[in-house]
Amino acid sequence: MHTTEAPAGKTRVQYLDPRAVDHLIGNLREGHIGSLAVTLLYFQLEAFLKNAHRRYSPEVGGIPDRLLVHNRQRRNLETCEMAQIDADLVFRYDVATKRTDAEWKAYFANPGFGRPKEAQRVVLHIVVKETTGLTHVISVPLQVLMIGYGDVSTGYQGYAHSIVFLGDDGQVLNEVFYIGVTSRNWLVRMREHLAEMRGGSNKRFHAAWRAYTGNAQVMLSSELVVLNHTYEGVMAWEEEQVDAQMAAGKSLNMIPGGFKGLKFLHEHRVTDKVEISLEERDRAISEYVRRKGVRPTVPNLFLAELWRDDEFYLKVLAGRSDVLTPGQVLAIRDLSARHHPPQQIVEMVGARNVGQVERVIEGKTYQRIKSS
Repeated sequence: MHTTEAPAGKTRVQYLDPRAVDHLIGNLREGHIGSLAVTLLYFQLEAFLKNAHRRYSPEVGGIPDRLLVHNRQRRNLETCEMAQIDADLVFRYDVATKRTDAEWKAYFANPGFGRPKEAQRVVLHIVVKETTGLTHVISVPLQVLMIGYGDVSTGYQGYAHSIVFLGDDGQVLNEVFYIGVTSRNWLVRMREHLAEMRGGSNKRFHAAWRAYTGNAQVMLSSELVVLNHTYEGVMAWEEEQVDAQMAAGKSLNMIPGGFKGLKFLHEHRVTDKVEISLEERDRAISEYVRRKGVRPTVPNLFLAELWRDDEFYLKVLAGRSDVLTPGQVLAIRDLSARHHPPQQIVEMVGARNVGQVERVIEGKTYQRIKSS
């Protein structure tokens, strides 16, 4: 990657650092968003940033230059310190039509809407709509891709994968999260997650991602949130984030995050000591799942509206583990109508086995439970 030489006598500002772009999103071609050429992304984003002042108001169009200025200042990279500008840059790519477009989302221009001050930054969202209708989103802080930020390959990285459930109108119904950290490149770690998912891993995140891949009303999202952290800093970050999602009932993590998770594995006698590496922790979590015989339970938030009238039947069926709730029955019928195979439906609704699901689909059981 390189920038075009400017005519003699004119200075041409370069915004994006090709090395940072290649390191943090250069692996998009492998396994997650294979349809988008990163070289195309680089040149189109560079052109968009250079022309922002012509297309937008000074307050918005000046964001790229403000980020460059902030990168030249003395900053603490180990706390992922960034300019407090509450805005996003959204880059969209439609695989079927090969069309791209980009736009600024300036939240500071909309009072009452936006991030809390401590979370404000400019985030680049790369939104790719596949031919199946499934939407993938990769998000990274824009500032770290720009000239002058510093070495993005040092330290630890923290990321969040999410499954976003969309209604017929495209509005977000709900969202669940998996929080992780790595000492390596976050997309390398993501490829490993995808390999485990395809291999039938029973970890909750892998089962959920596997169950919803290909659903046009689901958006799969991955975001690099922090980088350049120390080990202690990133573990504290992960612990805080996982605690928050678990408290909200939106976590796909199997165990608590950070140092709390290391203690959890040791207390359950999966590890013989608390202090282990991240690679050892990944293996220990797999062993924990194996020992406990954990069957993946995939959150059925997409069909939440089908669970509203369960109160009576839940009282009748309370305490029995061999039966389906009305919400599960309705979800099975709905998913079957959407052409999901029985094995996938088992994972998505937490049914006992394929036979139980097939009997519902064939109308042999639960005839009393009527669809609304």
